[in-house]
Amino acid sequence: MSRLLITGARAPAALEIARNLHQHGHVVFAADSLRFPLAANSRAVSAYHMIPAPRDGITAYTQALLEIIQREHIDYLIPTCEEIFYIAFIRETLNPYCHVCCGDFDLLSRLHSKLEVLDLCNALPVQIPATRVIEDISMMTDRALANRVVKSEFCRFGTGVLLHPTNRQLRQLHHHRHGRLLWQQKLTGNEYCSYAIAVNGEVFAETIYRPRHRLTSAAGIYFEPVMHPGISKFIAAFCRYYKFEGQVGFDLMVIEDQVYLLECNPRCTSGVHLLTDVDLFAAFTGTRKTEAVPRPAMLTLPMLLIGLPVALKKLRLRQWYRDFRRARDAIQQKGDKPFLLFSLLALGELVVKAWRLRLSLRQASTMDIEWDGEAIR
Repeated sequence: MSRLLITGARAPAALEIARNLHQHGHVVFAADSLRFPLAANSRAVSAYHMIPAPRDGITAYTQALLEIIQREHIDYLIPTCEEIFYIAFIRETLNPYCHVCCGDFDLLSRLHSKLEVLDLCNALPVQIPATRVIEDISMMTDRALANRVVKSEFCRFGTGVLLHPTNRQLRQLHHHRHGRLLWQQKLTGNEYCSYAIAVNGEVFAETIYRPRHRLTSAAGIYFEPVMHPGISKFIAAFCRYYKFEGQVGFDLMVIEDQVYLLECNPRCTSGVHLLTDVDLFAAFTGTRKTEAVPRPAMLTLPMLLIGLPVALKKLRLRQWYRDFRRARDAIQQKGDKPFLLFSLLALGELVVKAWRLRLSLRQASTMDIEWDGEAIR
């Protein structure tokens, strides 16, 4: 039996990992900078610790983690959200006290860049779409932007991405985003997502899935598992080449059997919801591989509040109902506490935060843990 600390407790993925670890006999603790993060409500979590936000100061964040690690006798720390970049940055400070399940900061930071990840994977068995840095916005006419995708170098959840943009939209994006803007060849094909856990370059758990229903153009709320040998081959080659350690997710597109890399999320992704049959502790520690027999998973509340109206609008109610019946809820689970009221409480915290800081709800949900390539001090 080991004692594990999960950070980023706000994420449904963190709740999934906590339950899995608890189910396999381990003691789980959680930490985050919100009062009501999702995982804090679970019976799988022995104690929740509210800590300072990493973006507000790395020194206070480091000290808070060290206090929890020593007080709770933590053996392993598993980051889940973008706080992983801050934890990777201080990994050598934490490692004498517990094993930190993430890779090198320099590699993770390059994978986080929508531009540099393409260079890192250029020699691997995957196709790279044409991508360039926009040096002069004034030169990008509407005609030049036709059939292009424009994205911020450090965008997330589909925000900071423009399809077929105009120069006016490009200027607005430049005004509101930090870092470089990129234009990329627009591809048309079947989109896939992946999630893998690797130790010393070897993949110990993997899933590939399609986000059949979405919250936005990018954020999925329904996860359909699939098999794709070409994508699996790329993931294995990437992890082996870089001796990758920790969690990694790729967004890809398949066009006529050719696999194209779109971007990378070097952290936990929604794919973990498809690994309920896997011993995640064995995967994170590299002690045993387990084959998953996944069934579709979904976030039920968004599927009802957003997925259903979209299905009605697009005359796809029968497909929505069929998908809804097949999937398991990633949030509510038999034997755990009820989550409906707690989810509304968590949402209320974010609504108040968004109103107070004059941010969108999406921005309020992650702004305290985001990292966009700036120096960490």
